[in-house]
Formats: sequence, C-alpha cells, structure tokens
Amino acid sequence: MAKEKRTSKRAASKKSQGQPEAEPTPGSDEQAPESASAPKAERAGKRAEKRAGKRAEGQQARKAKRQAGVGGTPRVDLLPAKQRADRLHDRIMQRLLVGVFVSAILAGVIWAVGFIPVANAELRLSQADAETGELAIELQRLSDVQKSLDDLNGLKRIREALINREVLFSDLRDQLTTEMPADVELARFAGQMLDSPVRLEGEGDIDTSTVCLAETAVLHVTTSSERLLPVSEFTNLASELPGFQCMIVAGTAMVDGQRLVDLHIGLGSGALSGRFAEEEESE
Repeated sequence: MAKEKRTSKRAASKKSQGQPEAEPTPGSDEQAPESASAPKAERAGKRAEKRAGKRAEGQQARKAKRQAGVGGTPRVDLLPAKQRADRLHDRIMQRLLVGVFVSAILAGVIWAVGFIPVANAELRLSQADAETGELAIELQRLSDVQKSLDDLNGLKRIREALINREVLFSDLRDQLTTEMPADVELARFAGQMLDSPVRLEGEGDIDTSTVCLAETAVLHVTTSSERLLPVSEFTNLASELPGFQCMIVAGTAMVDGQRLVDLHIGLGSGALSGRFAEEEESE
C-alpha cells in the first residue's frame, strides 16, 4: 500500500509538471501485487524472529535471575578449567581435612567416655584391694589377740583343773601323824590323784569282802608298831580325814620286831582343798 501511495504521488507530481503519465504496460497490473506481497512476508518473518529472540533473551534473563537470586547479578566464571579443577581439589582437601579432624575429635570423645568408667572401676578395685590389705592386717592382729585369748583360756582351764583336782596331801599326812596313837609311827605316806574312780583291793593273805571305791585320790600309808592294831582302830583313824570313803588293809609284815601294816585309803571330792576357788570368789 505504501508503494502504491508513493506511485500515486509521483504521478500527481508529473501531472502538475506537465509530464504525460506513463501508460501501463500489459501484465504490469498482475506483477505489482506479487512484488508487493514478498516484502511484507519478509518483514513479518523478521519481526517474528525478533520477537522469538526477545522471548529467548527474556527467558535466559529470568533463568539467570532465578539462579543468582532475586535482584542478583549474573556472574560468569572466566577461570581456566585447570585452575577451576585445582580450586575444587583444594576445597575437597579442606573438607577432607576438616572431616578427619572432626572424626579424630569424635574418636577422642568416645574414647574418653569409654575410659572414664574403666578408670572408675580400676580406682574402686584399687580401693577394694587397699581395704582388703587393711582387713588382712586387722585379721592378723585379731588372730594374735585370739591366740592370746586361747592361751589365757588354756591357763584358765589348767587353773580350773587345779581348783577342781587339788588335794593337800601334806595336810592329810600331818593330820594322820597327829591322830595316831603314841606307839604307832607313820613309816610311809604317799598320795595319788585319780582321773576316774578306782576300786581298791587287798593284797597278800588279807581277806576282805568290802568293796572300796576311791573317786578322787588314794592314800598309801604304812604304819609301824610293836603290837598289831585292830582294823577298826585304823578305820576310826582314817575316817577323820576329809573326803574319806573307804579303807582296806593291803598287807602286813614283821620287820625287826616291828609290825608293818599297809593301808589304802580312798578319798572322794571332799578331800579337794578348793583354795583357788576361794581366791577367785574373793577377786
């Protein structure tokens, strides 16, 4: 349409200048529309390409904005590939070193957490060993004390045995000597303690049916006199002794005009002196 307007303007200017209008040649009317439509299509294609380019640029700009952030400025890495690889390697090594360091710290913490109970257990064990050693020393001391107590108890038992089993034979001998008739002498005197009761029997040609059982002690007495004393007199003499139980005549003999008579006198618990018991009660 613009070309037609320019053509009409040229014709009008030629007419005003007195120039004759050019006659149209045959076929010119058919070629003009075809030549006018070609530029239009070309221009429309260019406009479409511009619009597509603008859309692509807008999309790229929007994509760059999204990547850089709202309001961010797009950046381009112009470093060579080798330097980028070196920088990436350095970053990886730094992260690796940090990871190793953190792992070492974690390992140390785990070891410390596990070592604390072990250390506490070893400390308690050492304390228990020390207490055991102290207890062993104390037990040794107590054993020494127990040994001393056992010794004291042994002495006490010995003393109790002495208290329970002592007979003062010297006092019995003095009593017999004092109570004997003037013409009778004590030729021999011996005392014997008994652990268990003993039956006394006569010896020689003396016949006795009396059963004589001594429980605590036996006195072996030999008298000497010019005359033969009756058994009843010896019995009366021995019956005055403390703890007297029985008496038998073990035998008689004649030596140098003196008649010797052997007597066995059985004594019971009454013959015990009991002097240690009296001392213990007084204490």
